[in-house]
Amino acid sequence: MPHDPARLELTPEEMRALGYSAVDALVDDGFAFVTSTELKGRTCLRFCTINPRITDDDLSDTIERIVRFGDAQKAVE
Repeated sequence: MPHDPARLELTPEEMRALGYSAVDALVDDGFAFVTSTELKGRTCLRFCTINPRITDDDLSDTIERIVRFGDAQKAVE
């Protein structure tokens, strides 16, 4: 489910910075390769799920890491 910056009380710029920060943390973590992109003026995170070895647990763990890294970044600010 996409995060709504208004619900998170973040400006679009803060949401963009949070997304970039999460991507950097995920690259450092090495668990999954996640990138960012712009879609209709909003920063989105994306990852490829075409690898046939990817499991539902892999996807859940990746999403959990995205949330955890985002939460950690918000706590620093």
